[in-house]
Amino acid sequence: MTLPAHPSIRINQLETALAQVRTDFEVFQDKVRDRIIEAYRNGDICLDGANDGLRDLGLPTYVAGWKGTMTLTVEVYVTGTDCPDTARQWARDGLELASQDDDVRIDHIDRDVDEFTEADEGDV
Repeated sequence: MTLPAHPSIRINQLETALAQVRTDFEVFQDKVRDRIIEAYRNGDICLDGANDGLRDLGLPTYVAGWKGTMTLTVEVYVTGTDCPDTARQWARDGLELASQDDDVRIDHIDRDVDEFTEADEGDV
């Protein structure tokens, strides 16, 4: 005669099984979302159609975006020092770049100083 398992053992088994089902479902949702986005990127469906499908399935919508780099040349004048190394450092530290557009995010800025020469007094 086999005795039934203690209820706490069965509860633990069910909790483990439920956790696995939840994990499997999240993986499935990720795959479905990835396939819908891939269909959009391949031109098989439009962005609105892709997002409508994602919304219907309760998945996060896709926000199309572009990533790139830009080169910006800025002429700066630094006063208050007669040392070119200090002027370079002050220029590097003093420049900030920000976007006023919510659709443009700036993630990384390299502040390379190309050349610093003594300016004419009329320029500063």
